[in-house]
Amino acid sequence: MKTFSSDPQAAFRLKPIRVARVSEISESTAAAPIPDEDRVNFHIGNPVQDVGLSSAFLRTALGIDIHREELEETDPDALLEFLGWEAEARPKLEFLIRTIQKSAPYMPRGGYSRKRPHALVDKFRAWLENQQEPLHYDTGEQSGKREIILGTGGVHEVLRIILFALSSYLEFTPARILSYQCELQPQLQTIPHLLFDNLAVDENLALAEIEQFLNHQPTMPTFMLVGAELDEITRRRLRLLSIEKPLFFIEANNVPNHLSLAREAKLVQRVIRLLTPAIFAQRLHNLPVVFITGNADFLSVIENVHFNLKGTPSAPEAEFLDFLLTQNLAKLQSKTPQDVPYAKPAFDGLALGVFAETVLPDLAERTEQRLEKLVDQHTQRLTRSLEVLEGKTATLSRWIQQSWKDTIFDEFAELKADEVLDLLVQNVHEPEWLDALQRSFLAAFVKHQPQYQPEACSLVSGSSRTALSILGFHCGISEVVIPDLSWSYEQCFVKTYTVPLSASLGLDVDGIIAKLENICQQDPSWPQRGAVAINNPHNATGQIFNDADIRRLITYCLQNKVYVIDDLAYQNVAPVRDLPEIKTARQIAAELVRHGAVTEAQADRVISAHSMSKTDSYAGARLAVIEIRERKIRERFNALNAHIQPNITAIYISYLFYRSAPQATRAFWHLRNSILYERTQALLRAVENLPSDRNPFGLTIIPPTGSLYPLLQVGRLPAGLSLDWLASSLARAGIGMLPLATFARTEKGFETGRTTFRLTLGGKDNAEVLLGKTRRLLIDLNRLIAEEDARYNRKNVSFKVSERSRSRSAELLRAWDSFGTQLLQISARQRLASLPPLDDQQLQREFLRTYLPERLEIFRNRLLDRVAIHDERLRRAQDDGGQWLAERLEREFMKDSLERRQEQFRLRTYDRTVHPTQSYSLQAEMALDAVINALIARQPVSSMQIERASQELLKEYIGLNVAINSQQEADEILMDLDTLIAGEDFAELFSDTVISPFLSFWSDWDGSNRPSGQGHRLVAAVVMENVRRMTRILKQLQQVAPGIRLEPDLKTELELLPQHNQRFTKLLNEITTLTHQLEQRYRGILPFSVETTSFRQLATRLHLRR
Repeated sequence: MKTFSSDPQAAFRLKPIRVARVSEISESTAAAPIPDEDRVNFHIGNPVQDVGLSSAFLRTALGIDIHREELEETDPDALLEFLGWEAEARPKLEFLIRTIQKSAPYMPRGGYSRKRPHALVDKFRAWLENQQEPLHYDTGEQSGKREIILGTGGVHEVLRIILFALSSYLEFTPARILSYQCELQPQLQTIPHLLFDNLAVDENLALAEIEQFLNHQPTMPTFMLVGAELDEITRRRLRLLSIEKPLFFIEANNVPNHLSLAREAKLVQRVIRLLTPAIFAQRLHNLPVVFITGNADFLSVIENVHFNLKGTPSAPEAEFLDFLLTQNLAKLQSKTPQDVPYAKPAFDGLALGVFAETVLPDLAERTEQRLEKLVDQHTQRLTRSLEVLEGKTATLSRWIQQSWKDTIFDEFAELKADEVLDLLVQNVHEPEWLDALQRSFLAAFVKHQPQYQPEACSLVSGSSRTALSILGFHCGISEVVIPDLSWSYEQCFVKTYTVPLSASLGLDVDGIIAKLENICQQDPSWPQRGAVAINNPHNATGQIFNDADIRRLITYCLQNKVYVIDDLAYQNVAPVRDLPEIKTARQIAAELVRHGAVTEAQADRVISAHSMSKTDSYAGARLAVIEIRERKIRERFNALNAHIQPNITAIYISYLFYRSAPQATRAFWHLRNSILYERTQALLRAVENLPSDRNPFGLTIIPPTGSLYPLLQVGRLPAGLSLDWLASSLARAGIGMLPLATFARTEKGFETGRTTFRLTLGGKDNAEVLLGKTRRLLIDLNRLIAEEDARYNRKNVSFKVSERSRSRSAELLRAWDSFGTQLLQISARQRLASLPPLDDQQLQREFLRTYLPERLEIFRNRLLDRVAIHDERLRRAQDDGGQWLAERLEREFMKDSLERRQEQFRLRTYDRTVHPTQSYSLQAEMALDAVINALIARQPVSSMQIERASQELLKEYIGLNVAINSQQEADEILMDLDTLIAGEDFAELFSDTVISPFLSFWSDWDGSNRPSGQGHRLVAAVVMENVRRMTRILKQLQQVAPGIRLEPDLKTELELLPQHNQRFTKLLNEITTLTHQLEQRYRGILPFSVETTSFRQLATRLHLRR
């Protein structure tokens, strides 16, 4: 277990958040100093936002003919008049209009923008600050750090998110979770890196248990989940414990400030509070909104994990709670409980669930009429008959009602939209009523999606992210195979395998099948926990995959018992003036069953996650339906899903939409596609209207065939230019775009996405606005590419090597080929180390036939370049009476200045990080360089040199000498310097271009564990090598011209230089060794062992050791 300093607060240090690229682009684009109307938001995946479309949704939800286009959301008076609602109902209509509008785009992360907090956040802050002991929490308007965020899903769901956040972001793990009257589902207690214990209900006993845990494991981060109110004495004792020990608190008890641990001295940053709408009125406890307050750093990671597992909070839920508070409906008390309206499913004879809403009422009415005629004559007989009939009717009624529980139907079919809203307001505290609304939604939904089995469907509050994360982390389907350039499934599954798309951005079915076969060959049990995830139409490529490819892949998966997950976020979404039918995985599976290709049981392995986000332009609602036909998985899913408080307002509005006739919803979807078509055409016209001289880099738009993501391709991207860098520059100018490579996981995916941006057709901008913004984008992007090309792009240098400089080439090539022949012969006699399960003989053959010749060819070219430099220097030194040589020596012995070095550092092109992992072996390169130097100096290559080169190349091939230690890093830097100097000399001697490289390197980087002082050693190595080289030059000059006068002291120092260098190097090595010894001594005095074995790991899991 990793440990921390003596400060208890250090135990809760968090790992840095890796900010998603889309978040970086979003923040830069939003911060650009331009008017909002000029901002280009091609990066945000919001659905279509259009007044005409949201008005059509509103009409459909209110039961108005969708084609009555004159009735728009912008004219509530006309709507009120048409509906016949009283003036007092205007707030309800305005609530529906506002909520539908705000449910299209995603809410901001954390539930609100720092610059414009939601009205609900203001009401919550007022609750915090208007108490007998007020507390102030920051919303980040000035500081940028938020101490209040919103979550949805209820307390249990937010606790799930917090536990995943602790598991993922705590620097020191494992951490202990102590639950005090706060029950956690069993599924949550399997989250990695966390240990769970329940505390006694009695406060004194619970305190004693906490002290025992902290004393037994004083370095383990400990979190106490507080699910009930604590008395003042307990709070004070916990405060003292938290100050002395690593104890943090998560309150889920809805207490006011003066009863919260956050009010205790020094604890406000050690308490996270989860507060539900019940703080405003107890009857609101079932609403899903949760106010999360506390330490800004912890809230930042909670917000990040909330986004990964659930997306952003639900907009309708925030709007509904704000509506209740604003209209003073929070504490509304109904005189009598509001029952679910009397509506029964179809009934035809005894065929339950078909056609009989009124069989029992009609039977009772006819019986009553018959009895009334006989009442005067047969009073006693009537009484007896009535009793018998009543008993039989009650029995039949109970039997039918029990049957109704096994199916679903619309229980609010006869009520108008405002009447259902009234019932929602009055029954927010009644779980049975809320369940009835969810059942009614599913009944309405499957009427439009008949491919689903109602009993296999579950309503998920949190959109596809929530459904898939529950499936991936809690239901046993933990691994998925996905096509590349897809949405981030890594956030929902433990492990993902990626297969590149084809060159045309289609599914590589053969590649996916090969991947599945390889996985199953290594682990035959994999189909029990693995699946293939399909997203068609596809995010992020905007493609509709070929139907035959999808069908072949699904057939293979089902026949081989591999689960298929249909991530259906864009059903029939396409930029066309039509509503195409794009077959879903469930529909294809049903066809395969009918054709006998798969069985019903095999087809049951299709799992569909059907999101309303983009299909219904309802992304901010966070709502999805998942169909799981396999009972065991469905039961595990529902067990956790049942603890998520439903997004009841989102369900209510979506229910109103889906209970309409299929013709209305199809008309809505048709309108959505038509708007996407118009926007696509605007983008294409912008490219078409751009003159070729304004488009030098060949920017083109590839329209989507499905979903809403066009691609912008740079046809002539200059070499070395990064779209990622361009995206950052555009964002600072208020143009947000994502490189397609953002979604890549494979080399092929990165190559495909290297020249392409992903755009989006969603958002508020209509076709006319998009036309202008796209033209601006194309012009700005061309200009930016040109600027970067002129500033940073690689320049081609023309080299002219004279024949005189190549005069020895033939001679040296013969010598090199002779060396190569001897090297091959020696290497053929050597044997590779045994590396099971690899084939040693096959490795030997590949080394001799491929690897060794390729490496020798590289150094053969180096030999020719280095000898050309050597001979050209010699020629120039002899040609002009020594003038050229004098200039070179003057530069070499120039007394440098700090100012010049600072200027060179400022103009450097890159930094070199010293890192002990290389692509090739440093030892092999040094051995071959020694051979090159010998050949240039016309010295023979010894057999020892050939033997060493052979051994080092063999070791390099199998990776035995590639990694280097800290002492060898000095050799690495000197070799880098040699290479840079050779490049500088070659350019100076054989071209008109002057290259002045400046080697800047980082030594002690990123807090690594290399020995202290290692950076000084690296600097010293460079300085000593420079002095050695100057010394050799001086000695050679004295041999050629003995009359050169040197200061006696300098001459003495030069003579003693080898001894001084040896002594200094020895000292540096001793310092390095000493730091190793100090580290070992430090480890020896630690109260635990940092080394581990399998037995120690087992003991740690059993809590027998730390």
